[in-house]
Amino acid sequence: MALASYEPERRFIRGLTSDETAKSIDAWIKSLDVGFYSIEYSWRKGEHTKQGSFNPDFFIKVANHIIVVEIKMGNDFSDENKAKLRYSREHFDRVNELQKEQRYYFKFLSPESYDLFF
Repeated sequence: MALASYEPERRFIRGLTSDETAKSIDAWIKSLDVGFYSIEYSWRKGEHTKQGSFNPDFFIKVANHIIVVEIKMGNDFSDENKAKLRYSREHFDRVNELQKEQRYYFKFLSPESYDLFF
C-alpha cells in the first residue's frame, strides 16, 4: 500500500501496479512529501533569487536502472518547475559519475504522458 497526496499520483500508482507494468519492474517506492530524498534548486522570481528543495515522487528500479519521477500537471511550465528539472538532471548526472552500479534517470511526468511512460 502506498499513500499518495493527489489524484495524479494515485493514478500513477495504478499504472505502476497494473499487471503488465508490475512484471517489468523490480521495485518502486512512493517518497514522502518531505524528508525522504531532497534535491535543492534555485530560480528567479521577479528581481529575487528563490531557493527551495523538493522530494521526487517516485523511485522505480528496473534491473540496474533507477527512474526517478516527479509528477506535475501537464500545463505547469513555471520557472520554478524548470529549475527543478534542470537541477535534478544535474544532480543525477553527478550521482551517475560518482558510481557505476546503477544508472539514474530523472523524469517529469504528467497524467497526459502516463500511457507513453508505461
